[in-house]
Amino acid sequence: MIYLFKKNKNNEFFKLILIILVLIFSNFFLNGFIILKHSYLDRMTKAYGYCEKHGYGFIEKNKKKYDLVKNSKIINNNNFPYSGWIIDQIRDPIVYKYIIYINSKKIPKGKILEQEYNCYIVLND
Repeated sequence: MIYLFKKNKNNEFFKLILIILVLIFSNFFLNGFIILKHSYLDRMTKAYGYCEKHGYGFIEKNKKKYDLVKNSKIINNNNFPYSGWIIDQIRDPIVYKYIIYINSKKIPKGKILEQEYNCYIVLND
C-alpha cells in the first residue's frame, strides 16, 4: 500500500518537471516578462516598424492628429502589404484628404504636413 502511494507521488513529480521544462523551452517566462515590461505600442512598433516596414509607429502617432481613419491613402515604397489595417481600412479609399508615404526615397510634391525620417503626410490637392 505504501509502495503505491510513493509511485503516484513520483508520477506527479515527473509531470510537474515536464510542465516546467515545456514552459522554459517555449520561452513562456521571457515572453511574459516582455509583455509586462513593454507597452502594446512599443511591441507593435518593434514588430511593424516606425518609418520602415509597415510604418506602424508613424501612422499611429498621427492617426488622431489628422483623423486618418477614412480620409487617407497609404503608399508604401517597400514590398510590404497594404498598411491600411493600422487605421481600419480594408482597401484604398476613392476620395481622400491625405496621402501617407512610408519609406519614400524622394520628397513628395505637395504641402507636407508631417515628416519624420523618410515618412511623410501630404495634403491631397
